[in-house]
Amino acid sequence: MFLAIAQWRIPFAVFLVLIFCASTVQGAEPEIDGVSIPSLSRVLERARAHAPSVVLGRADVATARSTLLGARLPPLGNPYLEVVGVAPTAGASRTLTVDGTLWLPFEVAGQRGTRVAEARALIDVREHQLSEREMASQAEALGVYGYVSVVAERVRLFEQLLDVSRAEATSYEARFKAGDATLRDARLAELELARYRVFVEESRADLGRGLSELGRLTGDVYAQAPGALERAPLIEASDIEGAPSLAVSRAQAAYYSRAKDRLRREGESGSLSLMLTGGRDALGAPRLGGGVAYAFPVVQRYQGEAARADAERARALTEEQTNRRVLRSRLRAVKDELREVRRALDVLAGEAEPAAAAAVEAAIDMQRAGKSDLFPVLTSRREVGLLRLRELDLVLREWTLASELAQITGRFG
Repeated sequence: MFLAIAQWRIPFAVFLVLIFCASTVQGAEPEIDGVSIPSLSRVLERARAHAPSVVLGRADVATARSTLLGARLPPLGNPYLEVVGVAPTAGASRTLTVDGTLWLPFEVAGQRGTRVAEARALIDVREHQLSEREMASQAEALGVYGYVSVVAERVRLFEQLLDVSRAEATSYEARFKAGDATLRDARLAELELARYRVFVEESRADLGRGLSELGRLTGDVYAQAPGALERAPLIEASDIEGAPSLAVSRAQAAYYSRAKDRLRREGESGSLSLMLTGGRDALGAPRLGGGVAYAFPVVQRYQGEAARADAERARALTEEQTNRRVLRSRLRAVKDELREVRRALDVLAGEAEPAAAAAVEAAIDMQRAGKSDLFPVLTSRREVGLLRLRELDLVLREWTLASELAQITGRFG
C-alpha cells in the first residue's frame, strides 16, 4: 500500500501561530483544469470499478463462466467410425471383405451434473476473488485519498510559512541595514526562508506522487488534492465474518469438494459405448450387428487427481481458520491503535496547541519589550510548527488505520 511519507525532523520557525486561526473544512471539491476533484465516496466508486486488479478480476470471472459451456453439453461423446477391409490372398474367392463399426460413447452415471456443479463452484470462487479485489482496491484508495489530503495540507502550510518567512527575512535585512537588528538575526531569518523553500518543493513532489497513485486506482487524472484537510471516516466494525478473504477460502473449499465429486463419479463409472457394425462377407452378402462396449474402472480411477482435490480442500479450510484468527487479532490491534491516535489528536487540539500559541505570544511580547532577542521567538514558533506537523502525521496515521480496518472487514462506514 502506498502510504509512505517523509517525517519532518528539522526545526521550524516563522509565525506558525497564524496558521491555527484557520479552521478545517471538509468535503471541498475545487475545480482543476475543468475537472472537479471527486469526493471520497466517488473515489471509492471509481476504484471499485477501474482499479487494475479489479479489471483483471472481471476477466477471470468471464473466463470461469466460459467453462459452463462445456459442462452443459449433452452426456454424449463424439461418434467413432471404424472401417476395415480385408483382401483374401488365396482360395477361389477374390472378393474384398469390408466391416465397419460405429461407436457411440455416452455417460450413464450423471457425470454431467457433477461437471456443471464444479463449473459453478469455480465461477463462485472467481466472483469472491473479484469482490476481494474490489474491497482491497477501495481500501487502498481510502488510504491514498487520506495521504493526498494530508500532504496537500502540508503543502499549503509550508507555502503560507514561506510567504511569512520571506516577509520576515526582508524585514530583518532592512532592520540590519538600519542598525536596528543584529547580523545573527538577519541570517537566522534567511536560513528559515531557505528551509521552507526546500520543504515546499519536497511536499509538492509527495503530493504529485500521491495524485498519480490515486489516478492509477481510479483511472482518472488529477492535478490537485481536495481543498481542505479531511479526517478519516468512522468505520464501525466489530467482527471479521464479512472479510472478503474468508469468503474466498470458503468458496475454494467448496470448489475442490465439487471437483472431488466429479472425479469420483467419473472414476467409479466406466465408459459405456453402443456399437453398430455392418459390412459384407466374402460372397458379398451384407452383415449387420450391434453391441455394447464397457471400460471397467479397475486401474485408472483418477486417484491422484482426487487426492489432490481433497488436499486442496483441506488447505482452503485451514487457510480460512488461520486467516480468521489473524484477522481477529489485527482488528483488535487496529481498533486499539486508532482509539489512541484519536485521543492524541484531541490532546493536541485541546491542550498542546493553545499552550504553544500562548508561548509564542509571550516570546513576542518579551522581544518587543527588549528583554530578549529573536532566538526565543523562533524557538517558540518552532514548537508550534512541530505540533502542527505532528498533528498532520497523526491524521495521516488515522487514515492509514482506517484503510487497514476497511481491508480487514470489507466495511467503509
